[in-house]
Amino acid sequence: MNQEKLKIPPHSVEAEQSVLGAILILQKADRIIGEIMDLINSEMFYNLSHKIIFEAMVKIGPMNEIDVVTLEEYLENIGKSDEVGGIAYLAQLGRNTPSASNALAYCEIIKERYLKRVLIGDMHSAIEALYNGEQAADVISMVERNITSIDLGGKYEPLHLNTKIDSWLDVMESRCKNELSAVGLKTGLKTLDDQIGGIKPNWLVVLAGRPSNGKTLVAQLINSHISATLPSLFFTMEMSSDEVMDRYMGIMAGISVKSLTSGAMSKYELSRANGVINGINSGQNKIYYDESPALALNQIMYRVKSAIKRLGQIGLVTIDYLNLMQKDRADTDALAIGLITKGLKRLAKETKTPILLLVQANRNTDQVTRPTMSNLAGSSAIEADADLVLFAHREEVNNPETHLKGILEIIPAKFRHGTCSNTTYIGKRCDEDGGRFYCLNDEEMGLLEHQAKVAANDTQAQAPRRGEAMAKRYARK
Repeated sequence: MNQEKLKIPPHSVEAEQSVLGAILILQKADRIIGEIMDLINSEMFYNLSHKIIFEAMVKIGPMNEIDVVTLEEYLENIGKSDEVGGIAYLAQLGRNTPSASNALAYCEIIKERYLKRVLIGDMHSAIEALYNGEQAADVISMVERNITSIDLGGKYEPLHLNTKIDSWLDVMESRCKNELSAVGLKTGLKTLDDQIGGIKPNWLVVLAGRPSNGKTLVAQLINSHISATLPSLFFTMEMSSDEVMDRYMGIMAGISVKSLTSGAMSKYELSRANGVINGINSGQNKIYYDESPALALNQIMYRVKSAIKRLGQIGLVTIDYLNLMQKDRADTDALAIGLITKGLKRLAKETKTPILLLVQANRNTDQVTRPTMSNLAGSSAIEADADLVLFAHREEVNNPETHLKGILEIIPAKFRHGTCSNTTYIGKRCDEDGGRFYCLNDEEMGLLEHQAKVAANDTQAQAPRRGEAMAKRYARK
């Protein structure tokens, strides 16, 4: 028997199996799946079954769940399941994969063996052409064309803008109809909503501030407003469930902190508390919470997806707060923060659920008049991943004499999708039994500033008179 016929083209069944197995065990939308599909295409697989399986994975897409069940169902629908060995072989691929983290290295092996097979084929064709009397120059040209046409890329293909026209028109129609999926959910804070329109489904919103500056209050104001339309999910790694209930009751019923902490509520406050309780029990406010401490990114991702399966669409996921989350090991704290913000942004995009992430500003914030991005640890990662960055700020914390006493400011620091530069001012309509929070309008802010100027002028006018009186007293002595 001719030994030449026994030569098998270069390939690696193990590498092909490992790449397919890695895709099966990686989480949906993991960046490695996308990189695999960018690096290789189905033609690079030597084994026909592996070629069919990879083509099916590409069709399902990296943003969808690719596991043994979904893959087998897809192959069954196109009549290819038995051809590749059925669910038993697919399960074997997942079990026998040594490490998903090495998947990209396995891709390079597949690509290298594929390139060798193509070159061998081209060389055989060239040799046969020369034996058949073709001109050397023509054979060289043929080899050059074949080599330059080798496709060493994956299935990536940029899309022309005309592919977006129909879906864009649908979005515009939804916006005209004021549908939530297109215009986003209102926060209930008018000055902010007028600038951003509403929080869109795939946004990562960061709300930062120093302790006692009101960031949790702002988050719960937004949550209580959104929960009247869609369920809101509140992760609190700092407060107990009793404290969560106190905070929401204070905000939604307008009950004073003193009444809540002392338990001495007036009849009017009890009436408002009963109204809120009835609203929660009847489903008017769909607020869900999780008080587990020190959650890791993967835990939050899993719990959010589980909640969506149980509750359906969620209006807002709030995480209170970044600094209390478990961080993965990284060379610097900024890199660890970046892993979290990137993961949360990916989660928002994947689940079409906006995420509100609370972040504690650093101590340098106490030394500045207005907080900025530089007052956040890992600010570069937060700025890169967040769609909107806001600061909760109380001027009276550092300046007790301010005319903004009792006023909570929401200061925009970054907005990726337009202009958001106007500060939102939140006050409290006080009555004898507490009061509700509301946004101050321009007229009310103008009145506050006018009163501050009048007070400052009165102080300056009184200064000379006080000096004259002191001089007279000393003169008498």
